[in-house]
Formats: sequence, structure tokens, C-alpha cells
Amino acid sequence: MNTHLVATRVLIQLSFDFLDFFYTINYNKIGEYMLKKIVNITLVIGIILVVIGFSMLGIKKYKEYKEQERIKNAIIKVSLVDNLNIEINNEVYVMDLITSMNGTIIDNYKIDTTSLGIKDVTFKFINEENIKVPYTFKINIVDVTPPVI
Repeated sequence: MNTHLVATRVLIQLSFDFLDFFYTINYNKIGEYMLKKIVNITLVIGIILVVIGFSMLGIKKYKEYKEQERIKNAIIKVSLVDNLNIEINNEVYVMDLITSMNGTIIDNYKIDTTSLGIKDVTFKFINEENIKVPYTFKINIVDVTPPVI
């Protein structure tokens, strides 16, 4: 759960606990006027905390939206090798399949080639505009060894 929402939730709960405490004490000790003031102040503080919590959530969502827009409009230039048929159990890294790109790869991981068939390869790189961009392409894992009879 979002840290800001947790903090807001805790503060609201404390405000309600505070109200419960003052409702349970005797009216004669504090007086009705003072109790109403405390309740009003607590409600105002609670409302302010809720507004701050929703504002922070809105700011976070806006930043996520802007980052998605940057990624959507990013310039992506990735050239792959001509043959994307990979032999089964072959040791192949993502960069082995890329001939050129407009950026720097973040994680040049070893591709799992232990099972036959078409497989998606996804990696992230930082392009020339300094935007972290995801990229996905397909490879075909094949068995070129003829069967032995």
C-alpha cells in the first residue's frame, strides 16, 4: 500500500481514537463547550489530512502518467540479427541478438533456451533522450540435431 495512504489512514484513526477518548470522559470535567471545540479541531485536522493524502496520491498518479507519455513518445531504434532461430540449450545473451540500438541496455541477461518454441525476449534500455524504454522481440528456439536411430 502507498506510504502516504498508510500515514493518512493512521492519522485519521488516531483522530477517531482521540474523539472516542473525549466522548468517554465526563462532561463535567471539561465542559460541553470545550469538548465541542476539541471535536471541531479534530474534525478539521482529519479533513486536512484526508485532503493532503488525496493530493499526494493525485501527484503520484500524475507523475506515473507523465512517465508513460514519455515512454510512449520515446524514439526507439533497435536492430536485431537476421536469424532469430536459436539452438536449444545454447548460451545466448540479449546483446548477442542486437546489432544496434539508440541507447544503452540496462540488463544484458542470459536468455532461457531450455525449451523449444517461440519465446518473447524483453529488456529495458536507456535511449539517447535518457528515457528508460522497454523493448520486446520474439525468438524461435529450435533443435537442429537430427535424431539418432
